[in-house]
Amino acid sequence: MTVRDTDTGLWSPATIVEHSGEPRSYIIETPEGTTLRRNRLHLKDSTRARPADHPPQPDDDDAGDNAATEGGSVRQHPSCAPDDPATRSPGLPPGSSNPPGKMTDCASKPTTGLHTRSGRTVKPPRRFTNE
Repeated sequence: MTVRDTDTGLWSPATIVEHSGEPRSYIIETPEGTTLRRNRLHLKDSTRARPADHPPQPDDDDAGDNAATEGGSVRQHPSCAPDDPATRSPGLPPGSSNPPGKMTDCASKPTTGLHTRSGRTVKPPRRFTNE
């Protein structure tokens, strides 16, 4: 943890000793041995406090399943690749994905078109449709 010095505004290392009885306040100890009570606004995580074997996680839990690329453009959902070795049953030749009587995930899902990263379906403007 680092704590902000209220006089100078500089951040220095500290350790949290306990949660204070006051709301959002903590008892901290500085490397000099000083014990202080600070609000959580004066505290922040330091990068040294995070263990090396636990890297920071991305904010978005399903970042790998995004339907849009980094630039904000839209792409089709990758879950229904036609000849993906991961979806093919083991022991079958590369040209066939599953036995004829078995339903695949792609066949059970309706094709709804393109989706944005947030999951909304992208529809072309009405002026571009032939009605």
